[in-house]
Amino acid sequence: MNTKSLLTRIAVPVLSLGLLVGIGATLATSASAATMSSVVKVKTVTGTTYSPNHYDTTSVPTGITVTNGPLWAYDNLHETWTAVPQGNGNWVVTAKVTGTFDGFASPTTGAPEHNQGVVTGTIQYQVNSPNTPKASLLPRQEPPYTGLGTALSQFFGGSETTSGATPYHFAYSLVDGTVYTQSG
Repeated sequence: MNTKSLLTRIAVPVLSLGLLVGIGATLATSASAATMSSVVKVKTVTGTTYSPNHYDTTSVPTGITVTNGPLWAYDNLHETWTAVPQGNGNWVVTAKVTGTFDGFASPTTGAPEHNQGVVTGTIQYQVNSPNTPKASLLPRQEPPYTGLGTALSQFFGGSETTSGATPYHFAYSLVDGTVYTQSG
């Protein structure tokens, strides 16, 4: 018997079997990768904007009332919006703000007084929307007197439902020589 012929008859099927196993593994890996890539994973989205002359309200009468209550100061805010997906179109959205304020009334008594300083804070919203938020929908700078609700709506393209605005915490340094806070 020819040894070369025998080795060829054994080697070809063994190599063919190895090749088939390798192709099968490659196909299985490709199918798995295709399945994984067909599942769209929505990630956290972050966007920023600047809001000049943002109305700052309080709960005591100041003589000037705007949509969200008695006005006591104007803020110039750098806003960072972060939306974390929860599934089924639900998002937890946090706005983090830093900036300055220029107050004309006491936020605790409503009495006329001039206060200026630094404001920092966060507020969290529960949002439902068919749209994924897009950082590109937030303008680099908002028009004067734009509120957080407007920026939130811009972030989602105007098709959202908001079901809460808590928790929130804002700190103002210095009002009446102390740090004034609003929380809820």
